[in-house]
Amino acid sequence: MAGYAWDKIQNIESKQYVCGHCGHKVAQDRGFFGQAKTGHMCFIYPCPSCTKPTFFASNGKQTPAVRMGREVNGIDNEAVSELYREARDSTSVSAFTGTILICRKILMNIAVQHGAEPGKRFVSYIDYLEGQGFVPPNGKQWVDEIRKKGNEATHEVPAPSQVDADQILNFVEMLLRFTYEFPAMVQGSNP
Repeated sequence: MAGYAWDKIQNIESKQYVCGHCGHKVAQDRGFFGQAKTGHMCFIYPCPSCTKPTFFASNGKQTPAVRMGREVNGIDNEAVSELYREARDSTSVSAFTGTILICRKILMNIAVQHGAEPGKRFVSYIDYLEGQGFVPPNGKQWVDEIRKKGNEATHEVPAPSQVDADQILNFVEMLLRFTYEFPAMVQGSNP
């Protein structure tokens, strides 16, 4: 980090945190201490689980931050799986516009994977998912919210907030569970 004088790895103030790289809750009392000319102090803690570094600024901000959302099992489409990972990764660097746009793209990919025609207007993918039973009962409203927030992120000047990104990612997570994880669980239990 430019502007900081760093010491070698040493015993420093113990810190408990969730690693933004591996997602494990860890505690560490060894790391690097840095101090800026302005007097601001910061720390870098190597994760005891994955060994990757986490930076803590003097205001407590963690980089990389913890990713929003949870793992979803059973996704049998590599593109959908990769997009979901990318959306979650975007949250860890406060890229909330990107998170929402990727979530919107996930809906299109799910629809096309399950038989929708590529190259159509986005609303047709929402209608297709609903018509084919991929949207759970009472779920059209939150799937439509993904469409609306995606349109806002694309066409409006104000950037989406962390709250917006968290909400949309949660909606997508639920759709992924409904579409992939729950059916995979049932198939796995049938001989």
